[in-house]
Amino acid sequence: MVDNYPLAGRVKIKLVFYFTPSKEPDETDKCFIFTTNLEVDIKNVKKLADLYRKRWGIETGYRVKDRVLGRTCSTNYVARLLFLFLSILLYNFWTLLRILKPPWTRVYKRFTLNKLKKLIRECIEFGC
Repeated sequence: MVDNYPLAGRVKIKLVFYFTPSKEPDETDKCFIFTTNLEVDIKNVKKLADLYRKRWGIETGYRVKDRVLGRTCSTNYVARLLFLFLSILLYNFWTLLRILKPPWTRVYKRFTLNKLKKLIRECIEFGC
């Protein structure tokens, strides 16, 4: 289903709903909802949904990186750079855990960045 909504008078965007039922009974159905200014038809809607799905991961990365960055008032360049490297390391470790799904992360319905930070904090405080 595609609806056209004029925005700011001249730009037209389309609201796209793309639903694919699961092929197996134990799988979940997939539903994609996104807006675009591209031409959408029945032939390219699946390809566009896949492209937008890949882009969502990138956008999430940008949104999450602000929660990972260490905060400091230090004017020492080395300290600031250390915080940056640790932040990048933490984010990449969290992303890897979400991909690999080790057994100890499966107890969480969603293994969020805050849960990882809490686990690391507890390991530091109580000594793992």
